[in-house]
This record gives sequence, structure tokens and C-alpha cells, in this order.
Amino acid sequence: MASNDVQDQDNTALASETLLQDLAEKIVEWRFLGRRLGLDEGQLDNIERDNRGESKEIKYKTLLHWKRQSVQPPATIGCLAKALTEVGRADLAVFVVQESKKPIPQVIPRKIPLATKRNHASITKKANMTGRHNMVLGDNSAEDFVLYTERCREDYVLIPQRKEHIFQYHKKPNETITGVLVYDNWDDDTGGTAHRIAGGPGENCIKVKVTSQILRGMDFTFFVYGHKC
Repeated sequence: MASNDVQDQDNTALASETLLQDLAEKIVEWRFLGRRLGLDEGQLDNIERDNRGESKEIKYKTLLHWKRQSVQPPATIGCLAKALTEVGRADLAVFVVQESKKPIPQVIPRKIPLATKRNHASITKKANMTGRHNMVLGDNSAEDFVLYTERCREDYVLIPQRKEHIFQYHKKPNETITGVLVYDNWDDDTGGTAHRIAGGPGENCIKVKVTSQILRGMDFTFFVYGHKC
């Protein structure tokens, strides 16, 4: 691993689910990596049992379980790169560091643009009319970038319960958060709901919880917009 990439094991950027999906296609010894990431044998056994015969899904769910259970320390690129290096996959450590540095395209869903103060109500009304349960925070301009994006997809369940997921992003020192969009990818009114837990535009972080309807799944994409100085 190059010296710069070794230093980047301190990278505090959060590992996105898209990156974890790409990584799942490349790893082989998923149990070794899972242990290094802090999962115990019972958790690894459950993941293997629940996804029997689906090799890629087992690897992805292992990484996803790590991401969702990690609070202190959080699921950062640095932690992931360190674990990969420790299991002899320095090449994949370089891969995740390099992928984390790639700019995220500025893609704003055209049907539900980010709200300004004067049109927030009309956008919320439009979202309800189209069967989407979106959450919009703050202002956004054409000059802003997508600082972070993450998608959460949960399947329907056969028992009477709700599924939950936490989206969160901590801004870097040179960033300013100007807007947040939690976009419901389902337009048939069966999606979940989004609630802000902490932070928001103008603050250091944003944390949002999405919750499915009972007996339903959900599919949300989390966008954080802002600019860099």
C-alpha cells in the first residue's frame, strides 16, 4: 500500500452502502474480515444461515451489519481499510480509500427538487400527491454539490413489525451543509416515513431515521447537499 493510502486509514468518511456492495464482489474470506470488523461468531452464523447459498449477499450483509451496528467508532473508510489490511487484503484497502475519494455526481431528482423557503409547502404537497413520503430540509442552489448519498432498501416482512434505518453524515471541516433530501423511491404510497433526529442545514451533521409501515418494506435515498470552501 502506498504511504498516502496508509495515512488514509485515518479517513473519517463514512462507508456508503454502494461502496460496500462493490466491495462484497471482491472479498473472499468474509468471516475473517467480519471478525476484524467486530462481529462475533453468532452474528456471522446468523448472516450465513439467513442467506444460505447466496455468497455475494452473505458478504454484503456482513459489511452492512458492521455499518449499522457501528456507533463508536463509526463505520468509517479508515476502519474498513485497516481491517482489510489486517486480513491481508491491502489491495482492497487501497480500493476502498480510492473509491471514497471519487466525486459524487450532482444528481438531484427532477420530480422533487430541494425546497426553498417559499415553495417548501408546495413540494411537500406534490410529494404526497405522487405517493412519495419525502423529507426536505433547507435551501439548495445549482452551485451546490452532493456531499453524500446513501440508499436503504428493505424487503417486505411477513410479521407485524416495522423496519428502521438511520442515515447520518458528519461534515468535513471545509464543508457547509445547505440541504437534505430523503427521497422515497416508491411512488405508490406504501413507503415509510422519515424523521430528523439531529442536525441539519448549517450544522455539523445530519441524522435521520426512516421507518417502514407495518408489514411493509421501504426504499429511500439520502442526499446531503452543500458546498466546499
